[in-house]
Amino acid sequence: MRPFIVKVQLSLHTSETKQQVLVYNEDKSVFWQDVAGEAILGAMSGKAKAFFKATRNQQGVIELHQEVSDPGW
Repeated sequence: MRPFIVKVQLSLHTSETKQQVLVYNEDKSVFWQDVAGEAILGAMSGKAKAFFKATRNQQGVIELHQEVSDPGW
């Protein structure tokens, strides 16, 4: 699958017991929300939001690649 850009946002305030993450592309045709795992927390390097090139693997799981600058959307 061709790479696409996603915005990754960590929750600042939540009623959940664990920090949440939201991942989506510009038109929100890719959208995922769940507990922020160690891999995502590590990729975020302490930031609340960042943009990444991403792909979906054969199972449909979003895979983050390199961080990119804010595309302005």
